[in-house]
Amino acid sequence: MGNLLSEHEMLHMTMLVDFYGEMLTDKQRNYLDLYYNENLSLAEIAKKYNITRSGVFDIINRSRKTLLKMEHKTGIVARWMEANKRLEKAELITGKISELAKNNNEIANLTDELHSIIKEIKEL
Repeated sequence: MGNLLSEHEMLHMTMLVDFYGEMLTDKQRNYLDLYYNENLSLAEIAKKYNITRSGVFDIINRSRKTLLKMEHKTGIVARWMEANKRLEKAELITGKISELAKNNNEIANLTDELHSIIKEIKEL
C-alpha cells in the first residue's frame, strides 16, 4: 500500500539516511529503509516484524527526528545538494562552450578537461 509522503520528502529522508544512517541503530535504519525506500506502509512493516503499527510509527518518527536534528546541526546534505546543483550548471556551461569552440582545439581541450574534473567531483 505504501505511505503518503511527497516525492520530495521521500528523497530528502533517503538522503539523510544515506549521509547519517550509520549513526542510527540497525533496527532504525531497517525501518526507515522499508518506509522510505521500499515504500511499505506502517501496517506492512508492523506485520513483517510482528509489532504494532504505533510501535513502527514511534521508531520511524524518533529516527526521522534524529536525522533532521543532525542535518540541522551540520547542514551536510544541504551543502551537498547545493554543490551538486552548481556542478550540474558548470557541466551545462562547459557543454555550451565546447559547442562554441569546435574550431578551436585549445579551448575544446580545456573544456573537455574541465568536464572531466566536474565528473570526477560528482563521483566523490
